[in-house]
Amino acid sequence: MREKLPRAVPIKDLMTKVFNNPGLPTEKSLVYDLQDNWEQLVGSPLHRHSQPVQLTGRRLIIGVKGSSWANELQLKQTSILKKVKETLPYIPIAEIRFKVL
Repeated sequence: MREKLPRAVPIKDLMTKVFNNPGLPTEKSLVYDLQDNWEQLVGSPLHRHSQPVQLTGRRLIIGVKGSSWANELQLKQTSILKKVKETLPYIPIAEIRFKVL
């Protein structure tokens, strides 16, 4: 006797399961994780003048209060990337951009 095959599932149902899975982190939830650890990642006083605002793919956008703070953070970009990889290794960041708010 032949083995019964599983019933076909519509692709719409599969996509809903994948994209509504609470176990998968969203870009928004990863930004929240960065915001929660921001002081530890950049130190004081930089954390008071900047904040992660968006993660698109592997690019992190950091909002800053002025161009001088953006310049200061730009100089620390390598160390910030290193700290993110050490502290939050599940967040795939390869590039940081700064945006004056």
